[in-house]
Amino acid sequence: MRQIHNINVPPSVQRMIRREAYSPKWREAVRSLYTHIESEPSGDEIALKLVAFMKKHAVTIHRLVDRAEQLGQQIQDQSPEFVLCHSDIHGGNVLIDGNDIIYMVDWDDPIMAPKERDLMFIGGGVANVWNKSHEVEFFYQGYGQTEINMAILAYYRYVRIVEDIAEFGQQLLLTSAGGQNRIESYKHFIAQFEPQGVVDIAAITFTTFITELIASNRIMSYKIEFTETLSEEIEEKMRKDLVEYENSHGIDVNYKKFALVLKDESGNALGVLNAFTAFSEVYVDDMWVDSSCRGKGYGRKLLQELENHFEGKGFNNINLVKSAFNAPEFYKKCGFTVEFVRENKINPQLTKTFFIKYFKNEYQTQGIIKNPMNSKIKVRSYSEADAPFLAAIYFHTIHNINTKDYSTEQLNAWAPSTSLETEGWIQKWKNLPPIVVTINDKVVGFAELEDNGHIDCFYCHHEHQGRGVGSALMKEIENRARKLKINKIFSEVSITAKPFFEAKGFIVKKEQSVVIRGVALTNFVMEKILAL
Repeated sequence: MRQIHNINVPPSVQRMIRREAYSPKWREAVRSLYTHIESEPSGDEIALKLVAFMKKHAVTIHRLVDRAEQLGQQIQDQSPEFVLCHSDIHGGNVLIDGNDIIYMVDWDDPIMAPKERDLMFIGGGVANVWNKSHEVEFFYQGYGQTEINMAILAYYRYVRIVEDIAEFGQQLLLTSAGGQNRIESYKHFIAQFEPQGVVDIAAITFTTFITELIASNRIMSYKIEFTETLSEEIEEKMRKDLVEYENSHGIDVNYKKFALVLKDESGNALGVLNAFTAFSEVYVDDMWVDSSCRGKGYGRKLLQELENHFEGKGFNNINLVKSAFNAPEFYKKCGFTVEFVRENKINPQLTKTFFIKYFKNEYQTQGIIKNPMNSKIKVRSYSEADAPFLAAIYFHTIHNINTKDYSTEQLNAWAPSTSLETEGWIQKWKNLPPIVVTINDKVVGFAELEDNGHIDCFYCHHEHQGRGVGSALMKEIENRARKLKINKIFSEVSITAKPFFEAKGFIVKKEQSVVIRGVALTNFVMEKILAL
């Protein structure tokens, strides 16, 4: 493998080999599977078992997807060296003949990528081979001394798991194909989550990366003091620094402490709920009901009042943590869902249950700075490397923003999971390159302007709504239209986007029903006359 990684691949050959693009394809596919699961799909016994398994392990699977995404973004900023990689060098693709000559087979998808693309298989647990420490040691004795980037290694281990989750999930949930192989696919799916399996190994790799990162930034001379109170000076310094950091990422900390107090007619306190908001969430610190009033429903009333107060105000969820002696079953009856349990084996009374309750049909606006001062919105030309990001924006904007105006059936017809595949988009954009908008170099929106003034696609990233992305796109469309002497721009606009287009001076010419993949959707033909 070292010889392969050391090959000096000529540029003419490199152009024929796929290059690592850190594509979101499989991450988006997993997220779309959860969108599918939320619609309570039917299926055979295997499909229903997989649905139950994915619901039970939703927190873990979403963490896998999120970490792959975070690491991928970080790696791209590092611009690591690319070498020729096999890309699937597990135990089944290495053969040894009778003369002890090693053959690496199945070269159907080589890639120019960091060397960790191949090294992730060594000790990574794939196919349950090369896991033992002595096997890893033997490999690197042969491979030779090399510096391994643990962030990249963790990324590829997460990506491999996410890809398997997506492929097996699509096979078992979206089709009835496979026959008896469906059982084997299901077994392979759940085996990933077994102790010391690939999920555990990836987590260990990630932890090693974090440990090294901390060590590399450690202050060499320091002392740590234990104190029960912080000085106002230190508190203010810490607060300002944290706020600046969060604001630099477009995040509003939104930290506020508060309490709900339940009183009788005489003003006596019968119950108290202490809580705080942070980012887009509400956290319950503790709740007390006077011992003489317990069993009268006052605790439930406090929780309901908390929910009523924050419903519809842009918050995402309520969190609370309860020990076993704090009657955790009560919170289940109040509509809270168990996120996970942290067991205390020494004193089971102190086993903690972590609860969460999501607000109903709430679009999150809290925790987001709509126009942070340091957010640099740029409009630029399209490149083919943008394709996977634009496809993901198309899919997730529709499935997150348009949900209030269209049914799940309509959304799936409008943006099926296949819309995440880039091949069709790339062909389309060869003839009609879209306008691309970025914030701090992250792709957050795109639009297409045809020669006759027709605006085809017009989509803003679902996590960047209300931050000027749509306005930047529309401004660029109008500027280009004027340069082309186009005096009228028009589009077929969704119910959801209609207010935005009206605010930009478009008028409705007609309401219409269009059929997409056999499903009818309502939209509006809107136009705007430009002064040339």
